[in-house]
Amino acid sequence: MTRPLPFLLLPLLLTGCLTGKVIDSAQTPSVRIKRDTLDAVHAAYVTDDHRLLVQISGSLGDSKQAGQFTINIPLTSHLDEQRDPKVRIKIPRSAVTGGWELTPWSSVNPKPIAVAPILVLRAGTSYDPKAMAREAVALGALHPVQKAQDYLSWELVFVSRPPEFKDFKYSVFELKEETVSKSNGLYYLALPLSVPVDIATFPFQLIFYIATGGSDNAAPAKH
Repeated sequence: MTRPLPFLLLPLLLTGCLTGKVIDSAQTPSVRIKRDTLDAVHAAYVTDDHRLLVQISGSLGDSKQAGQFTINIPLTSHLDEQRDPKVRIKIPRSAVTGGWELTPWSSVNPKPIAVAPILVLRAGTSYDPKAMAREAVALGALHPVQKAQDYLSWELVFVSRPPEFKDFKYSVFELKEETVSKSNGLYYLALPLSVPVDIATFPFQLIFYIATGGSDNAAPAKH
């Protein structure tokens, strides 16, 4: 059965500039990075099995209540001679445990290392991790950095001089961001407004669509 012309043109109408954007916005969830804050670094230790244990206080994942946490960071990548030191090493959030208890690591002999004061960066400023490492007052020093951005984030610059290396080594560790997705289904409520607008401008959209050969790049939804 032959369909009436309006039904044949309906798919083109629904890809109109405004309606297409509304549908695209409704189908694309908003992604937001959760807020982590670093209030203080209580202490840091290096273990015999090449781990860096960092005891911090702060809040994680949008929590409004500060707490005490221990970060367990394997130093395998830090000791890798082939690794590019400019690459920041992401720490999985599973490496963070609550509390400052060192008993689980007592068998691997945690040794305390020097911790520098937190460097707080103002918005629009940066720092040179290598220069910071070169100026470290003690080998094995840990330098916490609090970055001011649209969300608060922080990283840890670890400096050491392993016996097998002639010069110092440094690594920049940062906690992997935690994100939350939010549905934008409410955008569908705008369809009763967007469809009439596209109906009113449909003749112009159709002329443009035909004039450009109906290619995907020239379809009205791409305006």
